[in-house]
Amino acid sequence: GPTIPPVVQPAPEPGHGTARLRPRRRAHPGL
Repeated sequence: GPTIPPVVQPAPEPGHGTARLRPRRRAHPGL
């Protein structure tokens, strides 16, 4: 099959990567 090029994205720095993935604090209807 065709070779799909990897998505070019900067590697998240240790400590900052998790913070970026964390969603903004919002009121959870379930909680």
